[in-house]
Amino acid sequence: ISRQAVRIEQEYENALYNESLFLTEQAQNCLDRNDPMGAMEILLQALPSQMQNRPVLPEAENPRF
Repeated sequence: ISRQAVRIEQEYENALYNESLFLTEQAQNCLDRNDPMGAMEILLQALPSQMQNRPVLPEAENPRF
């Protein structure tokens, strides 16, 4: 794999991490507003799926419900 491809892959993984972090923060905001269903919907987006292999964040796996 070329250096450019490796760099692009690293940037993509970093973007997924940042997006997951943002989503967990948004889910926490929902919890702060007593909206656990909204938080759950958002957290599901922050977890890996068959469509997207995103990083697993402890905040997304263990929400404070």
